[in-house]
Amino acid sequence: MIYGAALLLNRGTSFVTKTMPAFLAAVFPANVYMAMKNIPLGGKKLPAWMLWARLLLQWLLIQGSKRIDS
Repeated sequence: MIYGAALLLNRGTSFVTKTMPAFLAAVFPANVYMAMKNIPLGGKKLPAWMLWARLLLQWLLIQGSKRIDS
């Protein structure tokens, strides 16, 4: 939420550009674990394909966050 607020307020975009890829990469192993163990998200059981698709989405977010103009 901090990253989103910083971008919406157009403040700290250089901070977001530098730290968001690392943050998303740090969270990536948890998402792999979640997909492997088929852990519910928000108390709801999701299809396995959705849990694995999150990994692709996260990779796209990492790449996109590197392109944010500071």
